[in-house]
Amino acid sequence: MTDLPARRLAAMAETFPAWEIRLANLAETFPNGNIRHDRQTYWWTATRHAPLSREERNAEIKYLIVRSTPERLGEVLTRQVELLHQLRGVRHNFTAT
Repeated sequence: MTDLPARRLAAMAETFPAWEIRLANLAETFPNGNIRHDRQTYWWTATRHAPLSREERNAEIKYLIVRSTPERLGEVLTRQVELLHQLRGVRHNFTAT
């Protein structure tokens, strides 16, 4: 892994501590999956450290998120944080709606 992806991983892990952030081959991420061909070798993944509660599942919080770029993963994780804050009654908005 080059220095830039390592720095991005560290920054995302610090920004989104509720998720484990990885840059991984899908066959590593889904070892029991039947992955035959994937043009993109590595994907940015985020896995929640804690299992989801019923309320979190109902609020569309995701346990596993897979995106092609760190920017796309960051966008989704930012929205997940907003949903969690709404669920807990925290009032602020990180993204424009």
